[in-house]
Amino acid sequence: MTRKIRYFGVVLTLGLLAILSMASRATVPSLQGTETPGPKARAVLALAAQAGKSDGIVVLGILIFMFIAVPIILRYRNLKSSQASSH
Repeated sequence: MTRKIRYFGVVLTLGLLAILSMASRATVPSLQGTETPGPKARAVLALAAQAGKSDGIVVLGILIFMFIAVPIILRYRNLKSSQASSH
């Protein structure tokens, strides 16, 4: 039962990280409270992603690696210590 809860927690955490990542970049014009400027106004997009910028991908890759590597390392250490104590 605890294994299922652990997997659910990991999936929930990754899902929330993905949703927050998408939400931090999205803008909703209807919720901004201002009207769309005319063609003379020049809009500056501060949250627009730059071409070739991969900071978010690197951070997400590190998080995925940690979620995979840490449990494997911990299980390996527990297995190794249990084998050493049984001999």
